[in-house]
Amino acid sequence: MENALVDEIKKNFTDDYLSSLDDEQVLQYLLSFAVRRKDLDVIAKKLLVRFGSISEVLEAPVSELVSVGKISENAAVLLSLIPDLCGQCMMDRANKQVIRGKKEIAAFASQCYIGKTVEDFLVICMNDEDVVIRHYFLMKGAVDWANVDVRKIVRLLNESHASALIVCHNHPRGNPIPSGADLKVTKRIANAVVPLGYRFVDHMIFSVDGDISMADYPKEYGSYFLPD
Repeated sequence: MENALVDEIKKNFTDDYLSSLDDEQVLQYLLSFAVRRKDLDVIAKKLLVRFGSISEVLEAPVSELVSVGKISENAAVLLSLIPDLCGQCMMDRANKQVIRGKKEIAAFASQCYIGKTVEDFLVICMNDEDVVIRHYFLMKGAVDWANVDVRKIVRLLNESHASALIVCHNHPRGNPIPSGADLKVTKRIANAVVPLGYRFVDHMIFSVDGDISMADYPKEYGSYFLPD
């Protein structure tokens, strides 16, 4: 596409990296890969005015991006893929980390939840030295605890030759205090993995209001890590 402004942005990006560009220029450059129009500056400005920042643009629903920016669904999907792609890159780098406490769980999981705007259930498999072997989002989107496949968790542990397990999930719009359903599924998982010799290290819950490590509250939640 012949667009002198995009060509200039591309040159600046190539020479000086992303730090040389403002949010509007970054959006224009991204859109240039999927939108064959010359008014990319207008589209980028509309999206930023509507959503407020580049991060909120990238996390916006595809349907809203199409409606506000008057762009194709393919272009909107391209923008929406970026947070997930960044999160996947961070997850790939996260393997082989050692996790031995709440702060390390939180640091590890925060990398995995980059770009996640809905409730997701994360399984972390570790070896005897607390080194992460594998991590996997068992459920994506609204988590239906009734359908959590505990057999799949056991299979992941077995396939990974793991000896320990951490599970995490997020409450995107609420506080991190475990619900009755959270407690029930924690018990279900413990009843499945502990008798098989696996260590159930923690169930950690994240929210905009903070996080809770259930293992930090043995009086309230300690029993949920042991089988009946």
